[in-house]
Amino acid sequence: MSKDNENIPPIQSDLPNNPMSGLDVLQQQLMQEVNEQTLASNFDIDAAEGLNNLPDTQINRAVTKLNKSLQKKVQKKPNRANAIASQPILYTVIILILILIIIAFVIIKKLQP
Repeated sequence: MSKDNENIPPIQSDLPNNPMSGLDVLQQQLMQEVNEQTLASNFDIDAAEGLNNLPDTQINRAVTKLNKSLQKKVQKKPNRANAIASQPILYTVIILILILIIIAFVIIKKLQP
């Protein structure tokens, strides 16, 4: 059995043992790919430099703010018809106003010769 273990080559990994540095390596590779593919104009270059200069916390805050704003805009707005239908006092006021208009009309007709 010891002869079998001698034939197995040791495992080599390109990623470091620290998971955070592995994330840093992946982020670096991603940024390089993005730079290669999208940096065709001066505007793109300036935007990428500005993004690289921002601290991660500020980027996270901006992303969170944008997500909240998007959720507000996408959120379903209450239906006005349902809001009116759920207020019985509104119906009562409308009926009273119509009754007063009818009474006023009848009184005016009777007062005219």
